[in-house]
Amino acid sequence: MAIIYTYPQKSDPSASDKLLISDSEDNNKTKLVTISDIRSATVSGVSSIIAGNNISISPASGVTDVTINAITGGSDTQMQYNNSGSFGGTTGLTWDDSTNILSIATRYEGDINGAVLQQVLVKEPGGVSKGDAVFISGGTGDNPEVRKTRGDSISLMPALGIMKENAALNAIGECVTSGEITGLNLTGFTTGDELFVSSTVAGGIQASAPTGEANLIQKIGKVIKGGNGGALTVLGAFRTNATPNLNQGSIFIGNGSNQASTLAIGTNNYVLTSNGTTATWAALPAGKTYTLSAPSANILRLGDGTINDDVSLSGGTGISLSQSAADNITFTNSDRGSSQNIFKTVAVSGQANIVADSNADTLTFAAGAGVTLTTNNLTDTLTIAASSSSGALSLLKTSVFGYTGTNQSSYSEFALTNSTTFAPVRFNPTSAVSAATNDVVVAITVPSTPANYIRVKTQFAVRSSTSSQEFVHCAWHHASGSVTNPTYGWQTIGLDDDVTNDITVINYTTDLLVSELVDLEGESASAGSTVYLWLKANCSATGTDILLGRWWPSTMSSTGTASAGPLVVEIYELVAGNRTFNPPTPE
Repeated sequence: MAIIYTYPQKSDPSASDKLLISDSEDNNKTKLVTISDIRSATVSGVSSIIAGNNISISPASGVTDVTINAITGGSDTQMQYNNSGSFGGTTGLTWDDSTNILSIATRYEGDINGAVLQQVLVKEPGGVSKGDAVFISGGTGDNPEVRKTRGDSISLMPALGIMKENAALNAIGECVTSGEITGLNLTGFTTGDELFVSSTVAGGIQASAPTGEANLIQKIGKVIKGGNGGALTVLGAFRTNATPNLNQGSIFIGNGSNQASTLAIGTNNYVLTSNGTTATWAALPAGKTYTLSAPSANILRLGDGTINDDVSLSGGTGISLSQSAADNITFTNSDRGSSQNIFKTVAVSGQANIVADSNADTLTFAAGAGVTLTTNNLTDTLTIAASSSSGALSLLKTSVFGYTGTNQSSYSEFALTNSTTFAPVRFNPTSAVSAATNDVVVAITVPSTPANYIRVKTQFAVRSSTSSQEFVHCAWHHASGSVTNPTYGWQTIGLDDDVTNDITVINYTTDLLVSELVDLEGESASAGSTVYLWLKANCSATGTDILLGRWWPSTMSSTGTASAGPLVVEIYELVAGNRTFNPPTPE
């Protein structure tokens, strides 16, 4: 049978009080110990609790429950900061967890990455939308009241900024006064557009400055990204342009407050007049007659009989002023051309001089026999050309091509080729060999009569080294180089060669219509311009040469000397009416 003992309890034992324990390390023997023996035991456990920085422990000693508290600074809503190792707080740095607003009483120093916001109270009937431009319409407490702005009314301007989010009437919202807004529908806008407060849509923005005096100008931002889901940066100056729009004909004028105001265009024929304080448009005073007079040679006067305005006159270089009668001033050109480089006399040797009789005298050119004169008033050009009007045929020029050496048995040679291509005839004036350096080419000034003809007469010597029948073909062309289709056609000059190395002189004539002459580019040539003719040739068998010699001024060394003469080209103008092709046989 168990015996149960009941012992009285001690609420606050002392260190010297004794306890009975069962020692597990000594076969569970019953042993007597004091409470202090248990506190100093070596088993694992917390021997003491020590308060660190900004921590309090209560109670600091004893055997009751221990409470650990943080030591804070400041009061409710104040942000905590390190104050010399302890928590500190101040009324200038607070956090409102109901509005999520951090308040700094004095100032903030540092960078801001984001928009600058203004808390506002919306007073726009129907509320505002994200992206609406708003202006301050009043104030309630610490929050400015805002409504949608519009540039055509001074009472709705200037804009404060652009709303960050939608906000209903009488709701607190946030307005971006500077910085970026994203997530906007900017359809119709392009990245980089400058943005202005709209003059037609309440709360709207537009990509160009409004025009007309009725509309105020306020630049408010710039597009960062156009289209839906776009973004912009608010750049508003919170004011409209200092210089507003100005209608055509209006002018700016200072008002009584020493500020710019607009003076609209006045009535037709009104003049701008001043009363000594301001200016306005007014009709000319009635009943006054203004008279222009010349009281002296050097004075021009405009007056109404009471007030006279005088203008002093003076003559410039070569101009003198005189007064022959009242109100009569004479301007005289006393120096007619001394400062100009001009000719007065045209002198021709053996002829009487032509002298200008006055500044307006005319020098007349007269065409003599065989000469035509052509003027061009657009280019101020006088063209003097040889004319065949006095005869059927007139020589325009002669060109000679030949050898300049002194050996009577030598001459320059041009070897013809058996080809349907016409090669340019070339020669070497200083060498008897066929190493050509010069082209046979003639320059012609285009005559003024398109229906006339240019007759080209050519004489040259040909030598053949073969006894077979030989044909030489010649042509004239408008440009250098070889050609298969010469501009002015070709002719065959038969050379029936019965003896090897004989020399034959050939005369070759071609008529060219003036209207068909062309320039170096193959374009129709105008009268007075220069065209060129290149001599081209080929043959039917290899071994035929064109010889370009000379007229020998020295004594002939031997009658057996074979020497060719030069190649001669004569250019004539042939009157069209004197050239008949296939004339009829007389009856």
